[in-house]
Amino acid sequence: TLMIDGAHNPESMRELKLYLETVPGKKALVLGLMFDKELRLIFDEIVSMKVDVYFVRGDFPRFAEPEELVKKFNLYTGKDSTSISMKSLIDADFLKSKGYDQCTLSGSLYLIGEYISKTAHRSENLKWFRQFTPDLNEMSHSNST
Repeated sequence: TLMIDGAHNPESMRELKLYLETVPGKKALVLGLMFDKELRLIFDEIVSMKVDVYFVRGDFPRFAEPEELVKKFNLYTGKDSTSISMKSLIDADFLKSKGYDQCTLSGSLYLIGEYISKTAHRSENLKWFRQFTPDLNEMSHSNST
């Protein structure tokens, strides 16, 4: 299962941590973080999570390089993390091959938007997207009457 969450600061990462504590099974947390975020405070929330941590870079200038985040996270927390490319993230078989029951994509709303735009053509993603996206035509008709 892939869950998309907008946590991108220490407070929202704390809320994500509380939620993930309720989810059973093997979990991965894939983060794309901007270089100007409070990385140590975000890392403080992640370090106690029972997740494998991956860092990814989105296509936006402020994204920190995943390899740099891996170095900082591993040094600061003493835990292992690794980098992942957006291509590997989009390839659903990559995460399945690692045996994850739950993968959470988080760290930046830009990253989430990029992921959705690059995967919306897949039928399973379209179903999800339709389920949570309002019918804009219906909304415009109801507002005009």
